Amino acid sequence: MKNISGIEKGILRAASILACLTLVCACSGNGSETDIMGRITNEVLDSGEANKEEKQEPEDIGAQDTSKGSEEASKDREEAVKPPSSEKKQEKETKDGSSDKKEKEQATDTAKAEPAGKTSGKIIKEEVTPEELQRMVKKALPGVVCWGDSITYGYLSGGPNYPDTLRKRIDTELIAPIREASGIDSIEAPVVLNFGVSAETTAEIAGRAGGYPYLLGADVVIPKEVLSVPVKLEARNGDEIRPLREVTPLRNGVSYEYGSEYYSLDGIKGKLERYFDPAADRSFYRFTRLEAGEEKRVYKGTPLISEVSDGRYLGYICVVLMGANGGYEPDFGEDLAAQFRSIVAPYSRYFCIGMCKEKSYTYSGDLDPSYEPALKNAFGDRFVSIQELLNGNNNPDTTIPAYLLLPDQLHYTEEGYEEIGNRVYERLDALGYFDELKELAQRF
Repeated sequence: MKNISGIEKGILRAASILACLTLVCACSGNGSETDIMGRITNEVLDSGEANKEEKQEPEDIGAQDTSKGSEEASKDREEAVKPPSSEKKQEKETKDGSSDKKEKEQATDTAKAEPAGKTSGKIIKEEVTPEELQRMVKKALPGVVCWGDSITYGYLSGGPNYPDTLRKRIDTELIAPIREASGIDSIEAPVVLNFGVSAETTAEIAGRAGGYPYLLGADVVIPKEVLSVPVKLEARNGDEIRPLREVTPLRNGVSYEYGSEYYSLDGIKGKLERYFDPAADRSFYRFTRLEAGEEKRVYKGTPLISEVSDGRYLGYICVVLMGANGGYEPDFGEDLAAQFRSIVAPYSRYFCIGMCKEKSYTYSGDLDPSYEPALKNAFGDRFVSIQELLNGNNNPDTTIPAYLLLPDQLHYTEEGYEEIGNRVYERLDALGYFDELKELAQRF
């Protein structure tokens, strides 16, 4: 059936009313037909306007059914502007929170893939900053300290020395893999300190390295002011000693450290300095207190305790190469072993290289046979003679290759010092001293 509009309904209703009124008027004679028709026309128009208003609805609601009454349209409008229920709101917040969480996770993954200091773009297994990784490296190996004489110093080599070669091997073999695995290129290699002083005896090296201390060779009065006083030094066997006799202030333009210049004398901290007297053609020593205090007499035999004894290098690997200049009791291997032991005792990782005071190092017999058993017995695989180190064996008839030695048959060529450094690295590696650094590289 065809839908009928509101106006059409009004016209039909008015026609019905008109027919009835005409009949009534004919019967009663009240009013004219004209008056009745005017009232009917007005009613029809009013009815059309009312239906038109019912049809109109707000544009934002978008009602589809025009046949709805005003009450239903009003109800629809109220529902349309009503705020979402707490259930729907909670659902929306949950979705938003889930979205935020995903964004944060993606940001974290990006940060892991590109931490500060990385350049290779590799993703590391552990989240670590360059500073944290550097601390891990330092904890695994803070450094290596090398004590010795001219062989450690690198005398007459023109620059290279075995500690420097050792440092390069540690950087190339151990630290480079950590940099590559982590992608952090700023990681620095552990320091390798060269504390070799030419011409020093084993007693002089030991006193400087925090082993058997130097002893005061005569009474001395330390003034209350910060002034220098001459002091005489001797070893524990009473022999006069002259440490630091050939210290070179600069090596290749770089300030050279030799391990210790500050000592404590009967509780007074001061600086020990060597000075050369041309008239006497020999070295003498002065002690200068660091701070003013009470005047004090210090007696012969009082030890000068090296600042190194404070444990500043504990945790380092300690390598000691000495014996070429004497300083130990002749024909008494236990004395030489005791001096080595006095230096390495505080260290958990150490390695000893023995020599003797003869000038020829071309065969193993130069290290007196009575010394080597004592040193081997004391240190086991942590001791090796220089000949065994360079030849890989301890055969007395095996000579060190000539190209490694200078004409004085005492010092080494550049190749010789590099070979010592390479062999020392291999020995330290065989002892397991680098295991922590190797394990660190595997964590990334």
